Amino acid sequence: GKLYALAGLSFTQAAYNKLHELAEGKNGFRIETKAGGCSGFKNIYDYADTPAEGEKIYTLSESLALYINDFTAEKLNGTIVDYKTGLHDAGLKFINPNVEKSCHCGVSFNF
Repeated sequence: GKLYALAGLSFTQAAYNKLHELAEGKNGFRIETKAGGCSGFKNIYDYADTPAEGEKIYTLSESLALYINDFTAEKLNGTIVDYKTGLHDAGLKFINPNVEKSCHCGVSFNF
């Protein structure tokens, strides 16, 4: 399917649709890679009305922007953002080619 490329990330059609469906009037979606978790880094993401200090604004669509800082953009460069439905493992998935190993919890990772 179609991929929406933005800030070094590629959003699948499923992720693009779901992000818009769940936005509920928020005009921004923040993704931030932070130190933490059992493998060194984890992605924090949520809707936001305004970008935080140091974040750049990328236009995903007329109704939704992506807020992302340079550190996160660098760490997630080349990542595919997908959305999975189902009983287990549903939600946003970050398929990151830069990640060398993921821990068994699947939530944190290292480079």
